Formats: sequence, C-alpha cells, structure tokens
Amino acid sequence: LHHPEGAVKGVAPILLLSLLAGCSDTGSPGPDADAAGDADLDAEGEVDGDARLDGDEDLDQHGEDGEVDGEDGHGGDGDLDGEEEPPPAPLVAVYDDSMEPDGSAWAEGLALIEEALDGSGLDHARLSRSRLAGAPDPLDGFDAIVFGGGYAYPGYTMAIPPAAKALLIDFVERGGVLVGICAGAYFTCDFVEWEGETWGDESGYDLDLFSGTCRGPLATIASYPDFGVAEVVFGPHPALPAALTDGSPAAVWYAGGPWFDGGGPSVEVLASYSGEDLPEAGHPAIVTMPLGEGRVILFGPHPEVTGDPVPLESRATLGLLIAWAVEEA
Repeated sequence: LHHPEGAVKGVAPILLLSLLAGCSDTGSPGPDADAAGDADLDAEGEVDGDARLDGDEDLDQHGEDGEVDGEDGHGGDGDLDGEEEPPPAPLVAVYDDSMEPDGSAWAEGLALIEEALDGSGLDHARLSRSRLAGAPDPLDGFDAIVFGGGYAYPGYTMAIPPAAKALLIDFVERGGVLVGICAGAYFTCDFVEWEGETWGDESGYDLDLFSGTCRGPLATIASYPDFGVAEVVFGPHPALPAALTDGSPAAVWYAGGPWFDGGGPSVEVLASYSGEDLPEAGHPAIVTMPLGEGRVILFGPHPEVTGDPVPLESRATLGLLIAWAVEEA
C-alpha cells in the first residue's frame, strides 16, 4: 500500500480492518474511504458482515468468471407461442479483484453495485483480474463493465497489465460501455491530482479514457478516508427522471472521489457538485463521453450507496445511465 513517492497516512490500518469504501488510490492518486461505521448505513444500502464475495463467485444466474448459463446467454427459451421475444437485458461485468493480495476493489461496494443493477433489471456477472488478463476475449458477451470504489492505485493502475488495458479501450471503441465509480473513475483519467500532487503514466494512469485531470479529494465534504454526504445538481438528460433533473440539489454519498477537469468538448456533464461553502461547487461530479462506438460514464460520488439522508432513487441513476448508454452504442 505504498505509492512510489509517499503513501496516504492512515490507509494501512483501515485496510487491515477490511472496511475500505469509496475511491482511493492508496498512495495518492485518488483514495477512497473508510466504510467503518459509515458503510453500515441503516436502510436500503446497508452493508452487513455477510457481504464477503469470493472472487468470481456467481451471484446472479451467471456462471463462474462471468460465463453465462443457458443457450442464449441470458436464460431465455426463445420464441414462445409465436410472440416476439423481448430483447435480453444488458449484461454488465462487475470487475472484482477484491480477493487478490493487492486487490483494489471495495468488496461491500461491489455487492451494492449488484443490488443497484438488479433494481434496474440489468444482468451482471463478476469478472476477475485473471480472466480479464488471461482469457482470449474476456468481455465477449458483455455490454458494459463497472469498476467500483476502492483504490485506484495499485490494484487497478499497476496490477492490470497493459494488454488488458488495451482490451478495455478496444471494448469501448467497439461499442461497449465502461463505468468508473470513485476509484474506478480515477483509474480512467489521463492525470490524477490528489491533495495537490499530480500523478500520471508512471503510476499506471495510462488508460486515458478521460483525457483531462481528476482532482480530489473534496475535503469540505468529507476528510479522507471518511464518508460524507455531497449535494449534486443534475442537468437534463433523457435517461434520468424529471424529479432528479429539476435543478434541485440531490444528496449522494461521497468518499474521496474526484471532480472532473477538462476532457475536451465531447464531455457531457451530467451532474455538478453543489453547496454554498464548497470550493468545488459547480465543478463536474458525474460525466459521460463517447469513445469510438461506445461510451464512458464516470461518477465522483457513490450512486450505489444509500441510507439516510440519501434515498434509493439516487441508486437508480447507475442502472438508468448504463441502460441508456448501451442502447445508444
């Protein structure tokens, strides 16, 4: 848990508790947060002690390592009584390296992501690092892949080999959707500024799906590695309900994630941070951009985590935006 030029203080004890949440980079480029106490959020987003996930364990009618049971890959039986069969739900890979010695993914957060996908009617399966790095076509059959919170560095940036990163870029360019949440968002950035220090290719931030700089943490919302409640204002978008896009601030959980600086004219800001005393007010909190035939969606905060004062409706943004992006691709 050491960055080439200095680690974030206080990270190691949190890891020993196995209670990491959010979007971290361990050493610097984009840390996440401490789920201790805060991840146990009363209400719908509660994480309990049974949320341990074993590598590529099949959680949703899908086979080991993301292989899908059934002839058509989605469990359908074909045309029934001459009626047209509805199209299969998008199949989403949830990247999981949490069982690796140097894993970066926040295991409890992955379970919450899956709950959010279930709530939106999206199929999903875990995708391990070994499969991403070793299978001939590890993303075959998938429509989207999600990199959740945890630590961007080193498990995402350094442990995923260059050939696997090239596969991710090709997947998006051929029409796939890649979603990054907190640490997963830092992972996609050309540059990461963490507490005033900038990191780039030397720390594995060479995926470069977002060509600008991801800057964090937003200490006014929460001191890393703690959770806090951020306010964001959504702009109009065809995938989101009018109740979210009426210009009123919406509450969402935050844990060390970035705001998105630059990225070029193709970047669409879906939501911006808000708050009278927040230095980053007005800066992008959730963005999307096309890449080739596909699309990238990046979240600074955590849409998958709910609990007072954050309503379940905020979780719906994850599935709604994935479904929209898959249809658009």
